[in-house]
Amino acid sequence: MRHLIFLCAVLVAPAAFAEDTTFIDQCGASSSAHGETMIVTGDILLEEVYGTCISISHEHVTLDCQGYVLTAPLGGLPRAVNIDDEAHFFAVRNCNLAGNWFFGINAWASWGLIEHNELQIAGFGIMSSGAENEIRHNNILEGGWTGISIGNGNYNIVHHNSVHGKMGGIYISSSSNEISYNKFMENGFGIYMLDESDSNVIFKNRVNKNSVAGIRLMNSFENIVVGNVANNNGIGIEELGDDFNNTYVNNVCKSNEEMDSNVDGACK
Repeated sequence: MRHLIFLCAVLVAPAAFAEDTTFIDQCGASSSAHGETMIVTGDILLEEVYGTCISISHEHVTLDCQGYVLTAPLGGLPRAVNIDDEAHFFAVRNCNLAGNWFFGINAWASWGLIEHNELQIAGFGIMSSGAENEIRHNNILEGGWTGISIGNGNYNIVHHNSVHGKMGGIYISSSSNEISYNKFMENGFGIYMLDESDSNVIFKNRVNKNSVAGIRLMNSFENIVVGNVANNNGIGIEELGDDFNNTYVNNVCKSNEEMDSNVDGACK
């Protein structure tokens, strides 16, 4: 009986939080110390059309929205979550972003983790300008511009995300990143590699029903494009520019409107 009473007491005990935990119930919150945990406790609305809902400016900060919704009003250039360029080793998870955010999750820092977020916003979804960030298991839905953008930082890993109904699924303008096991469906572009994006690995993504191209490489060189499925796009795989020594292996391209690929040997 004593064991049963002890078990019941454990089951009903409230969750314990460390002293460096901050609870957020409105926009305008900012991190205050290294190692802080920021917990959203309910749905919140940004009342100003210009501004940032949650800012992270310290290292080793974790933001957990617990599935609550952050909403932005129409107009302006609002940002939902902004991670400053020196706020390394961050984590952002379980955030549900809705409405007219211009930037959803904007990470300037490095060595971070962005996971299990859902975005249905008007603007840019997840932007990473840092290095060695991991972006995984996020769901980005209809409307607006780019789902995921990988900027100046290198060695980012983007995997097991879903982007549907944006102007672009993912845009890459840096080197040595890995883009794998993602789904880019019914966007303008699925995967778009911009000028001088080199030595990236594009592996086992599904890029179907994108109106312009499933995968486009624009003046990008020495990339490895392996095992992707690019069906029912405008063009399956497209390379624009001179011969940049990209490698294509075992990509499946079928039923694309204009052509399966303009690169010899890119598709099985």
